[in-house]
Amino acid sequence: MMKTSNNPKITLYCLPFAGGHSLSYRDFQANVDENILIKPLELPGRGKRIREPLLTNLEAMADDVFQQVISDLNGQLYAIYGHSMGAILGYLLTKRLVNAGKPAPLHLFVSGRKTPAF
Repeated sequence: MMKTSNNPKITLYCLPFAGGHSLSYRDFQANVDENILIKPLELPGRGKRIREPLLTNLEAMADDVFQQVISDLNGQLYAIYGHSMGAILGYLLTKRLVNAGKPAPLHLFVSGRKTPAF
């Protein structure tokens, strides 16, 4: 795909489905515009973080991905994508970021899950 100099780079944080890990999104980068940087997030007990204690509580998982994203945000444009369990985490992450006074993502993409009933 052709990159135009006026398009800023957008980071797309990808949240895993239950049992998934960062390698679940390894093929995304090859299939999106070069202005989009895919950043899969890894949960403890999975993938590269397999040696860490597994989290089984959604709130604890949301706190973990919040810490990953908050330390990575540098004023760049970003969006969030989550599939299935990752959709819930994406919703919880977005709420945490906004409540922390950070800019909201450009978009929250979710798939494989009904809307939250919180």
